[in-house]
Amino acid sequence: MYNENKKSQGRKPVWMNDRALAALRRKKKAYDKYLRSRDGKDYIEYVKFRNTAKSEVKMQSVITKKTLPAKPRKTPKPFTVM
Repeated sequence: MYNENKKSQGRKPVWMNDRALAALRRKKKAYDKYLRSRDGKDYIEYVKFRNTAKSEVKMQSVITKKTLPAKPRKTPKPFTVM
């Protein structure tokens, strides 16, 4: 059942740790800088951050999904939406 009292704002995926979040923030900052300047150097910098953020997020997701079944069943399923 859908619970209206719970807000999804501020929630983040289970695999989202500080390292992945920092990579995504760097990517966003570089993209905003590129949009303001439309300079080729800024685009190359954005592409570099985009690629590192993508690999970091994928790596953290895979690591979390591999270690998740090893945890006891006491915790609710973290990949289901309630």
